Amino acid sequence: MSRALPSRVSLVGLAGFLVVVALVPGVAPNAYVVQVLAFTGLNVMLAVGLNLLMGYAGQVSLGHAGFYGLGAYVSSVLGVRFGLSPWLGMPAAACVTALLAYAIGAPTLKLKSYYLAMATLGIGIVLHLGFVQLYWWTGGSSGLANIPPLDIGPLHFGSDRAHYYAIWLFAAAALWLALNLVNSSVGRALRAVGDSEVAASAMGVDAPWAKRRIFVLSAVYASVAGSLYAHYITVISPEIFSFLASVVLVLMVAIGGIGQYWGPVLGALLLTLLPEYLRKYGDYEVPLYGLALIVVMLFLPRGLAGLLQRGARRAPSVRVDAVPPPGVAATVGAAPLLEVSGVSKHFGGVRAVQACSFDIRAGEIRAVIGPNGAGKTTLFNVITGVYPPTQGEVRFQGQRLTGLPPHEVARLGVYRTFQNVQLFGSLSVVENVMVAGAGRHPDRFVDALLARRAQAEADRDRLARALGCLALVGIEPLAFAPAASLPFGQQKLVEVARALAGEPALLLLDEPAAGLNSTEKVEMMRLIGRLRALGLAVLLIEHDMRLVMGVSDRVVVLNYGKKIADGSPAEVQADRAVVRSYLGEEADSVARGH
Repeated sequence: MSRALPSRVSLVGLAGFLVVVALVPGVAPNAYVVQVLAFTGLNVMLAVGLNLLMGYAGQVSLGHAGFYGLGAYVSSVLGVRFGLSPWLGMPAAACVTALLAYAIGAPTLKLKSYYLAMATLGIGIVLHLGFVQLYWWTGGSSGLANIPPLDIGPLHFGSDRAHYYAIWLFAAAALWLALNLVNSSVGRALRAVGDSEVAASAMGVDAPWAKRRIFVLSAVYASVAGSLYAHYITVISPEIFSFLASVVLVLMVAIGGIGQYWGPVLGALLLTLLPEYLRKYGDYEVPLYGLALIVVMLFLPRGLAGLLQRGARRAPSVRVDAVPPPGVAATVGAAPLLEVSGVSKHFGGVRAVQACSFDIRAGEIRAVIGPNGAGKTTLFNVITGVYPPTQGEVRFQGQRLTGLPPHEVARLGVYRTFQNVQLFGSLSVVENVMVAGAGRHPDRFVDALLARRAQAEADRDRLARALGCLALVGIEPLAFAPAASLPFGQQKLVEVARALAGEPALLLLDEPAAGLNSTEKVEMMRLIGRLRALGLAVLLIEHDMRLVMGVSDRVVVLNYGKKIADGSPAEVQADRAVVRSYLGEEADSVARGH
């Protein structure tokens, strides 16, 4: 399989860009232009790091200028107060920043939406106040001067051109590491977390750990940029690292194209060079600057990087043969695979599930049915670790699942689909499926950053497995299409294929036929039959009684959170309590001949 994945970024494109960067000083008209372009390199580092956090992991940060300043001040203080070389102060500052980001990332990244934005804003403000108040180290509001330049023994960085190449060497490393990351399974997992954290966790992705790692990496990018800035200018003051600087960084990412590799590069170029160009317009500088930003935001909703993709052709579908379907060689066994014992889930005064107990054996298809609001999806969420039970416990293959987070439940072999489809819209169909493979067999973050061979080999295996799963559900020709572009019925199939890619022992299907037409429902029944042939245990929520009774070995019926029946399809259909819950007392009277 030689086909590149749709979201992969070309290393050739990066190499070409860096060649142009290397040639620019030779054609620059004066040293001032070289200096401005050196600052552009710093902003590229800052914006690329922030884009990994915001554009890929979906985590808003309004305090990145604080990490920028922390790198600048720690490296500068070590040089000015202790005489430490910048080349030792810079990694020391990066380590301090990484430790701080790791410590504050754990509680902060649990927040969502504007709560997260406010928390990161607070981090930036606290750091800025520290730069001002710790004046015996930082010089306070007056700033810190006499910062040692970037000299290494006899090698002196005495010109703007020398600093330009030093800064862009670090920027090139930052771009290369980011390229490796976004092209890896770690990058796909980050996109998955940004699109739907619940679905990513259900596929085995440790979402909190993924967010914290990328938060630390993004902070380190900012720290290194700050150290380079300080040793280039040799004087710093707190206002450089204010809240306004954080806002400008966010604008660079948003205007360039959030979640796109080249977006922050284009955004950094625009917002660094445009103000310099507009200076010649004097009093009109600020209005023209604001107008330019408004035009970009209104007419380029995907940012400047979106222009690069308009002419791109959609990749044709491919055919891959001899890819074995996933599955387990299991038969229906006597020992329970999953045991649900006395599980209750209360939300305040609402008792969504009440003392529910049942089991499912290997190779068995179990259905959970009941009217809307009966607690079926809540029960699924308890089994998969989304909700902790109020009472009772869940065991899988004898191991207690109660208390485990969703990603650990998935990695034990319990995968699921969702009542409301939750695909990763920023990924293609096959990449959606590959996320589950990455969750069951997690990669090392460093391997992804450095693009080690083991990473590439693992990715090829995941691609083959993902294509096999898509072939099993019958949509393999759509493998390289954007997942968000598919009709609803095919999106349901992608969810099933994605869950299968995790190599589950137990598959939970939450209303797989909901919203499908009659033809699609027939295909879904056949698919569930194929899953039975693979030996998978399936726990099914479904309202379509023809489908349920046609594929299920046993059926559990819930009503208002309580189990009212449990048995074979024929036994459940004859149960008066089930008839009453679905059709009412009158229908039950008719059934009894009254």
